[in-house]
Amino acid sequence: MPKLSWKSLLKPSLANARLAATVALLLLIAVVAIAAPSGGVGGLPALGAQTTPPAARDPAQSIEQFLRERADARTHERRQLEEILKDYTLSTDLREDAARQILMRAEAIEQETALEGVLRARGYEGPIVTVHPGSVNVLIKSGALDQRETAAIMELAMRETGQRAGDIRIMPIN
Repeated sequence: MPKLSWKSLLKPSLANARLAATVALLLLIAVVAIAAPSGGVGGLPALGAQTTPPAARDPAQSIEQFLRERADARTHERRQLEEILKDYTLSTDLREDAARQILMRAEAIEQETALEGVLRARGYEGPIVTVHPGSVNVLIKSGALDQRETAAIMELAMRETGQRAGDIRIMPIN
């Protein structure tokens, strides 16, 4: 196992910048949660409040919420990476890493869009695909998928993403 030192943590890198941002966000969430009135924070219920169980939620609303959150997260991530690219006070390595990440995300989004389009063309209503290195999730609105349908979707996902069958999960959703 490689030996870690404080010096390596202090070097400017995208990983260290993300780690610092994550720690800062977690601290902010903790402070806001502690200081929050009993009504909760940002539309979230207060700690210990009654919530609707997942099974009672409308699946269409959950899907719409996921799509909105995904779009918002992508926009936020893209802006952060673009800020890194524009900041010439940062190291060239850090800016090059940000450029690579932008290209990787653009490729993943293109793969998601292509696979969703092919699945819609094959008659599946509102498929949702997420692509990450080593992981593809395909959500299909269907009570159940038979073996033939699953195999066809698997083949499409492998072809569109270039990932192995073991890295692809196909999940029917109601």
